[in-house]
Amino acid sequence: MDAADRTSVSASDKSERDVDNSGMTVKPELTPIESSMFSHHAYDPDSRKMTVRYKNGTLWEYDDVPIDKHATFTESASPGRFFNERIKPNHIGRKVKE
Repeated sequence: MDAADRTSVSASDKSERDVDNSGMTVKPELTPIESSMFSHHAYDPDSRKMTVRYKNGTLWEYDDVPIDKHATFTESASPGRFFNERIKPNHIGRKVKE
C-alpha cells in the first residue's frame, strides 16, 4: 500500500492522547532525524504510534509500532530503507491533517 492508498485522519479518528483538557489538539513532539526521506520523527509508547514528517512536509502516523522497531528505525544507517522494508508494509498509516 502506498501513500496515495491511505486516507487522511479526521477529527473523529483522534484518540484521547491527541486532545488536552482544553480540547486543543496536542501534536507529538517531533525530533530531527538524519535521513534523505524524513526530517523529523516521534514515538508514543503508550499508544505505540510512530509519527514521521517527510522531507516534503507531510506528517504521517503509523499504528502499533513496537518500541524496539522504532528504536531500530532511529538508529539505522538508512532510516528510509528500514521504514520501507519494515514499517510501511506492516503498519497502518494515515496522513495527519495540520
